[in-house]
Amino acid sequence: MKSEVTEKAYAYFESGLNCAESVLRSIIESVDGDQTRAFYRLATPFGGGIGGCHEELCGALSGGVMAIGYLAVRNHPEEDEILSRKIAVCLRRRFQEYISCTQCLSVLDRLGPQENSHQCAYLVAHTVGWVIDLLKQYELISMEEEHDESETQVCY
Repeated sequence: MKSEVTEKAYAYFESGLNCAESVLRSIIESVDGDQTRAFYRLATPFGGGIGGCHEELCGALSGGVMAIGYLAVRNHPEEDEILSRKIAVCLRRRFQEYISCTQCLSVLDRLGPQENSHQCAYLVAHTVGWVIDLLKQYELISMEEEHDESETQVCY
């Protein structure tokens, strides 16, 4: 792990937050700086593939998409939603390139045996790094934290 925000995501997951909560909370706290917001709890039912069923979208990816939605602001229907969608597609593409799928159960199969969900914790941290890199790429944030440039790809 290369940055404070990815380490924070890993620690949140290890402390008992689920994958979606850990991703959303670490990104929003790191970018927005407000640790009093509790809206990350909205991510709770997305952990483990919606309600823990493992049959739907991976919770880490869901949390990343929620963070993008929050930070690529659209407050009114007449505002453009293209940027938020574009960034979400880029995140999905990076996620899928890394693990070859997006469904929770398939992700778990590809991660292999886990001891105390450590493989999921690493995927949570990777997802946070990808979201932060994309937010920087699209100039929605400018953070001082360093990320591995080899993971940063142009996505249009």
